[in-house]
Amino acid sequence: MSSLRHMNDPFETKIGLDIISELLYDVFPELRNRIDWDRINNEYFLGCSFSLNGDVLSQWRAYTDNGNGFSLGFNSEKLSNCNKEDDYKGLKIPNRHSLDKIFYNKDDFCSHVNNYLTDYRAEYGIPSEETSYPKKKLSKFLHSLFRLSCFYKDSFYAEEKEIRYIVPSSRKLIINPIMKEDKEFDFRASDIGLTPYSKLKIAKNEIHAIEEIVLGPKNESIIQDIELFMNINGFHNIQIYKSKGNYR
Repeated sequence: MSSLRHMNDPFETKIGLDIISELLYDVFPELRNRIDWDRINNEYFLGCSFSLNGDVLSQWRAYTDNGNGFSLGFNSEKLSNCNKEDDYKGLKIPNRHSLDKIFYNKDDFCSHVNNYLTDYRAEYGIPSEETSYPKKKLSKFLHSLFRLSCFYKDSFYAEEKEIRYIVPSSRKLIINPIMKEDKEFDFRASDIGLTPYSKLKIAKNEIHAIEEIVLGPKNESIIQDIELFMNINGFHNIQIYKSKGNYR
């Protein structure tokens, strides 16, 4: 899961936030002039992208060495369970992960945001700096708005049919001496510079989330070899097959 600021879409989260900022004051006029949008933009989220379609030519070309790689199919429920909580030296960190479809249609996203805002107001009222229940702090409300923005992208990317797994990343966890040996994320070099990332768990307590493996149209691997490799590494009952497409 890499920083959303380092994705292929240079306007990642920005266009979502622009839409949210247009709709927010219709539901919460009391918050006008109280929202620091620069503060929201400083939120730090890591994300991992999946697709609803695991055998598409454009995806093979873009992400798998021009069709020589593999496409892995995951069980979304098992994937969520594998990442439900992390245990840092016995200290439980609540589930902060989100797995959901990306919106590519602006009208659909606007409807989703409006429903969220109206439901929020009906349940919690106007967010403030008070902490007594059922009041919600303004900072947590702003955090939820940024989370919403992570699930909208321009229709240019609609062919990818993306399912996104995201998690907010707290810098406080990194400098906390209790957790200093278990960094919340690490860094790698990428085309966009130094990129923060965190590893997504695909197995936990003898349960794994992989359900299928598709060999790319140029992948010459033998299916039996892949099956043996997966079995040796503890991954069983996986459907393995070749891409339905052919090209060279």
